[in-house]
Amino acid sequence: MASRCDSPRINKDTNLKNIKIYNIGPVKEANIKFADLTVLVGPQACGKSITLQWIKWLLDARQIRTQWMEHGFETGDDLNEFLDLYFGEGMHTSWTPASSVLLDNRPIPNPATLKDRKQNYKSVIIVPAQRVITLSDGWPRNFLNYSSGDPYMVRAFSEELRQRFEGKKESTKENHLFPNPDRLRQEHREQLQATVFGEFTLKIDKVRSQKRLVLEGQNTQLPYMVWSAGQRELVPLLLTLSWLLPTGGTTRRDALEWVIIEEPEMGLHPRAITSVLLMILELLSRGYKVIISTHSPQILELIWAMETIRKHRGDIQALFKLFAMPTPSQNMQNMMHQITTKKSCVYYYQKTEAGFVTREITHLNSDASSAMESSWGGLLHFSDLANEVVADVMANS
Repeated sequence: MASRCDSPRINKDTNLKNIKIYNIGPVKEANIKFADLTVLVGPQACGKSITLQWIKWLLDARQIRTQWMEHGFETGDDLNEFLDLYFGEGMHTSWTPASSVLLDNRPIPNPATLKDRKQNYKSVIIVPAQRVITLSDGWPRNFLNYSSGDPYMVRAFSEELRQRFEGKKESTKENHLFPNPDRLRQEHREQLQATVFGEFTLKIDKVRSQKRLVLEGQNTQLPYMVWSAGQRELVPLLLTLSWLLPTGGTTRRDALEWVIIEEPEMGLHPRAITSVLLMILELLSRGYKVIISTHSPQILELIWAMETIRKHRGDIQALFKLFAMPTPSQNMQNMMHQITTKKSCVYYYQKTEAGFVTREITHLNSDASSAMESSWGGLLHFSDLANEVVADVMANS
């Protein structure tokens, strides 16, 4: 157990430059410099999720402690207890005497004693990869409706959804969650309707006094357990993105500055992924800093296109073509103009004998001498092999 010590106060703002992690779990060394859009790629269990959770803790420690206390949890200064409560049961073994974490090159000697600035609000929202389990029978689970060893970020995400719907009546206009012109731009609604929901609408219903989310079509209602896998994966993410993109002149939500999304592509058809990416671009246009972890080459293809357009001062018509929008609204055109000024960066978690180490591969150069960069962190590896095999077969036939 680490000794009691005074940890530095962290100034929370969007000017944060980077996080460094050494010898924590599978991570040997991670050095992530933040851009407007930061993307992490790498194999399973390489440390991407650990990195994202550390960002949340370093920025929102006070707010997280307050939430723990409201639900009867207390860790004090015990580092092992903190690691198990925050990251999940057994995660205290991820920290060793050689472990350290730094934010903007400021070391945090004992993260369990971290103090952020006095304002007790959250500046980071995380959409976890395990989001599908946050809905039980079609309704967000309570913070305490988890086992004691479940990670904080899953509990918190579920509780945020639940509180957002608390008090809403199933008989009012508010219960129509999608499509709703008061929630998302027309382009977002049309793309999601075409790629995910078809003729169905997402709404709040009530059965025997119990509220639930349902998909409603003509003369039918579909409860949560008969939704498609993609619909179950998307709805928790969609509800969060809809809330983060308010209409009526409000640009952003409260004091939120950072949006972290794990694997936004989960369970989705490529066209549906494109719809989600369009909403993520709007997050950027509204001033949020966005961090994504992914296993989808489609997300890196978007980065590649955006960076090329930005560097070569390309016309935004290229983005409209990318998202199949021949006649975008004026609001959408304004959004795309803002996007062309945003910067992106991509990091790959490379396996070494000592553990995983991050490497920047933002250029996404398919002709790079490094196989890691040319294959986009391994996401193009199978495609490259398929091309090679087909070429060999054709040449020998």
